[in-house]
Amino acid sequence: MISTVSGPIVTSNDFALRPDGWFKSGKLQGPTGEQRAIIDHTGDTIRLLGPMPGLKSLDQCLAFWGCNHLTSDCGTAKFNVLVNYLGAPWIPTINPAVDGVNR
Repeated sequence: MISTVSGPIVTSNDFALRPDGWFKSGKLQGPTGEQRAIIDHTGDTIRLLGPMPGLKSLDQCLAFWGCNHLTSDCGTAKFNVLVNYLGAPWIPTINPAVDGVNR
């Protein structure tokens, strides 16, 4: 349940039940089904990409967890889906085909 709304800043005691950053990069779905991206989460406060018109105190909303697209989130208790991770974090930053050539 939403406590306060001030433009893109939304507070709820429910957000404080998760560690800071838990909802960052997630989304908030309002009572009408409209959604906004969550760009920050600290304590009981989230900041949306933009205001959600009509959202007010006491509204029931759904807050979806955010993902930082790193293996650190995928392999933890938050998601535990590392086997499905499609990123490529182990690609070397030095290209041996180009950077390994003696110049």
